[in-house]
Amino acid sequence: MVRKRTLTSAEKEYLEAIYTIQAGANRVATTGDLARCLSIKDASVTEMLKKLREKELVQYTPYYGAVLTETGRKIAATVKRRHRIVARYLVDICGVDPSASHKQACELEHFISDEAIENLAAQLGHPSARPGGAPFQNGQTRSDTGRSLSEIRKRARHSF
Repeated sequence: MVRKRTLTSAEKEYLEAIYTIQAGANRVATTGDLARCLSIKDASVTEMLKKLREKELVQYTPYYGAVLTETGRKIAATVKRRHRIVARYLVDICGVDPSASHKQACELEHFISDEAIENLAAQLGHPSARPGGAPFQNGQTRSDTGRSLSEIRKRARHSF
């Protein structure tokens, strides 16, 4: 029986940060990389990487760094996608300044339902670029839920 992993917002942020670091060069995310990315101390990174390793979401070697497992990568890609959709919604629909959208998206991405994310994505036309037009790097813009685009659009029309 596969048990569902319950992750904290902080754990999801770490997975997303590792995913982002690995996306550009397909490399190991060091504790220093993560500390800079998340604006925290190296010791905090080490403790979290140990927790993520216990949950089998990363392969972590002290003094070397971490890479996502396949499960960790899937979770991180989903978190990254949620972040991108929320950021685009904040900028495109709510008129939030693009420079402020990242921080707000980080806070909201963990609390919005999957259904709401799918509706937002459909309403935004499944964006493939960041606010301002820069393309997303190495990440999905569509869900892996298996639902058809027409089904998502139909549901989106009835959500407002």
